[in-house]
Amino acid sequence: HHHHCPQQQQQQQQGAGAPGPGSQHRGAPAWARIPAADLADKLKAFAASNPPTLSNDMPVAELRTFLEMAGAGDELRACREKAEMLAAAKARANAWEVRRVLTAKKVFPQEAAFMAALFRCDPASIQAHSLTQATASAAYRDLRLKVHPDKNRKEDVPLATRAFQYLQEAWKALPAEKPQQCRKPPRAMQPTQPQQCNVWQTPQHHQ
Repeated sequence: HHHHCPQQQQQQQQGAGAPGPGSQHRGAPAWARIPAADLADKLKAFAASNPPTLSNDMPVAELRTFLEMAGAGDELRACREKAEMLAAAKARANAWEVRRVLTAKKVFPQEAAFMAALFRCDPASIQAHSLTQATASAAYRDLRLKVHPDKNRKEDVPLATRAFQYLQEAWKALPAEKPQQCRKPPRAMQPTQPQQCNVWQTPQHHQ
């Protein structure tokens, strides 16, 4: 059972020109047919994308791309029927997410941009510190289950381990609560909502 290593894909991709839309390279991955300038944009789009709904309505071309992005090129070439492709895609849903996280880390070297792609949110919310653990918790819990090494195929464990580590680091770097909520209230203000600051620090009585 041989791995699909990214280096090979990169060589394929650099060697491939941009054939016309009619030509079909059965062996080469989808991104091997994309001109290099567009490839960066395509990978950035993949890094921040939501997984497609895997159903019978999904066009074969999209299923093919999903399987390639999930690292299932070998399986894809063995599939003859759309039903087989769909079953393979469903089995590789976590593998797709693992590779999305790793792609995001690679194409967005700045922490804020990586977090925005990882948690699928607006980069401005990170600059404004409005993306907090509270607002990202649903996305984090969902990702934690999908990229956890135990939830992935044996051959994907090294990749999943790295993706899981990036996810944990990003989560720890998110503020627990909005910083601006934790400025001490002016003395004149009635302390109607003292619970707002509890996340940051142990509550102190401002007497």
